[in-house]
Amino acid sequence: MDPKIEPDCWDSIVVGSGLFECLIASALAKLGQSVLILDQEDTYGQEYASITLESLRQTAAGFPASLTAEADTNGPDAHAHNADMSTQAAELCGEDQAQGRSVPKGSIEMLTIALPGFKPPLHNFTHVTSSSFTQLPSKLFILDLMPKIMFQGEAMTEVLVKARAHHYLEFKRVEGSYMVTTAPQSIASATPPSTAVKLPDSNRQLTYMFRPVPASKSDIFKDKSLGLSEKRSLMTLLATAVEAGQGAGRLKDTLNSSSGSLVDVLISEGLSVELQKILVYGIAMCDFSQESTPCPPSVSFSTGIDHYKSSSPTPPPSNLTHPTIEGDQLHAHVKSHEALGTTAHKMTACEGLQALQLMAESVVRFSSPGAFMLPSWGCGSLPEAFVRCCAVNGGTTVLKCRVTAAVLRKGHGPTPPTQSVNTEKGCGDAIAALDLSDAACPEGHKVQRQIIREDIGVSKDSTEDRWHVESVCTAGGQVLRCKHLVTSPSVLNALNEALARADPAVRSTCSIPPLSQHPASSVHRALVIMEGSLVNGQNAITFVIPPHSQLLGGGNRHPIRGLQLGPSLSVSPENRYLLYLSCPAIGSLPVDQSTHLTAFQVLHPAVHLLTQPAVQEVGPGQVNSENDQGSGNSVTDKRPRAVEVFYYSQTSEVVSGPSGPLVNVVANESSLSPLGLVGYSSVLEAAEAAFRKYFPDQEWLSDIDLEQVKGTDDVEEDAVEDLEAALGQLQALKDVEKT
Repeated sequence: MDPKIEPDCWDSIVVGSGLFECLIASALAKLGQSVLILDQEDTYGQEYASITLESLRQTAAGFPASLTAEADTNGPDAHAHNADMSTQAAELCGEDQAQGRSVPKGSIEMLTIALPGFKPPLHNFTHVTSSSFTQLPSKLFILDLMPKIMFQGEAMTEVLVKARAHHYLEFKRVEGSYMVTTAPQSIASATPPSTAVKLPDSNRQLTYMFRPVPASKSDIFKDKSLGLSEKRSLMTLLATAVEAGQGAGRLKDTLNSSSGSLVDVLISEGLSVELQKILVYGIAMCDFSQESTPCPPSVSFSTGIDHYKSSSPTPPPSNLTHPTIEGDQLHAHVKSHEALGTTAHKMTACEGLQALQLMAESVVRFSSPGAFMLPSWGCGSLPEAFVRCCAVNGGTTVLKCRVTAAVLRKGHGPTPPTQSVNTEKGCGDAIAALDLSDAACPEGHKVQRQIIREDIGVSKDSTEDRWHVESVCTAGGQVLRCKHLVTSPSVLNALNEALARADPAVRSTCSIPPLSQHPASSVHRALVIMEGSLVNGQNAITFVIPPHSQLLGGGNRHPIRGLQLGPSLSVSPENRYLLYLSCPAIGSLPVDQSTHLTAFQVLHPAVHLLTQPAVQEVGPGQVNSENDQGSGNSVTDKRPRAVEVFYYSQTSEVVSGPSGPLVNVVANESSLSPLGLVGYSSVLEAAEAAFRKYFPDQEWLSDIDLEQVKGTDDVEEDAVEDLEAALGQLQALKDVEKT
């Protein structure tokens, strides 16, 4: 049986340890609230977690090509389970009536709802291995489900310092930011050197280079590929963007206008097409194509190699080296999602100038060159740092503890009679025996509904007919009471949908779609383990392949972003490097494989371009390296060798519609996707918005006085020095005694 959690009443219970949840938990703990974090996994982070290589292999093995991650409360058995619990809640309401309590006729006053467990939102795995790959211990690799780099000037940096979470992190700078482009003959021998790739099925040879992105004055001055006029135009525009952010300069009015696009501004400034690509994709870091014309129907997602149609739901055929989408099929696919690539994802002039300003500020934020940094030991250390901040302020975290159900109560009326809870019973029995009275809670942890109203700033009249989560049940059968529940959008969506099915009043007032219709953003990812670096002498680099790149046959509709991490970041052993690629998925999930492209189809050409070797299938769901049989290019090929590759798609669910009928459930209600490779702005803004909504007039993490934080740090540093001195004296005494 799972250990019992004491106490059983908390101000806030946090289900999951994702970054959003950990930010909220840290802020609540700093307010002096009692906070309990429950996570079913044995690691922190959930979708932001860092995992071992063996864990990812096991995840890939459990996902056949046609499988999509689905909440485990969507099946018919789950609906029957919810119905049983609704009946149980109705019986409790009957007890209220029997004891003379007022229950409106035909109403439901209490519900127990099963909650979905966390499942990594990963889909359509293709696992590529090399049979000659020397197996290294899995624990030597730290892999990220959602790899990210951080702007040195973004808001998360300030929050880390003010929350003192930086004490638990070790950051390394990103050594280079590049754009992968075709290498002109005039600079084919420039630094960094170009790379020639001969296609295995033709005599055609591609020559490409990692071109440094000039984001600062010194970078622009050193860039030999830019002419004097181009350098002048680029420096002028970056300076003008900074001036606009300060309310000066000729573009200051653009920041207050929602009309026009960044590309329109760049054209009006007279920048060349090449400079526009550098600014839009390399400096403003736009993740979607900003070209006005859609992808031509004749292009393919390959570099002239074997055809592979996207309509096949099976693993790649045995003669596969590159997937190709035939023209008519691709044209129909692009047309059906035209809004995603043309209007909905156009970067406005205001957004673009703000992005340019953020880059300019990040470049000069610290003394080290570059605009980006990232934590050692994997990006999962970031949510873990906020868990530690929560713990320092009195919070409690329990791993390997799944929350299986939530008890919902309507309004603020009397509660069922006092009964004891037998924690050795199953979850359903524990809820049936639940003591929901305030008298059963220890002093200081009573479930006071007036406090709930005050905390979320809602009047008594407006909450009289609203639902709230009163307690949750763990897999071990223990019931834990709370004033607020902090959780993920998937859990809130499940609660809202089940509540809408059970309560006619909710159905009539709230438009809540079924779980299968919830909107979700999606991104294709590839993770490559390489025997060498893409750029000699550098461990951490980021790069982008612009949309419709000639290097990929013009078939990549959106930019493909890349991140390489090496041994210096403590994520891989010596001579092994991790390459992460990502690209927005054109459609939304659930994935319909007859009309949607898989991660393998979209990203495999880029993997082939940057690394060797090509691949052929050797079994269901897996492919082995073609280089194992001897590649004609292996002797002179300068590309690092890819020894293991994972292709998969990842989704991020968002809350559908309004916040719903629940008044004390805090979740990420932002429509912005956190799946991008650069920056934590979306999740930080969502956490702050949710905190200020449910805890108005309270101090958020960014509101903390930095001078007070510094003063506290000085006191703690003095205490540490005194402790170290005392320990040194004790050791000296022991040495004297020994002699």
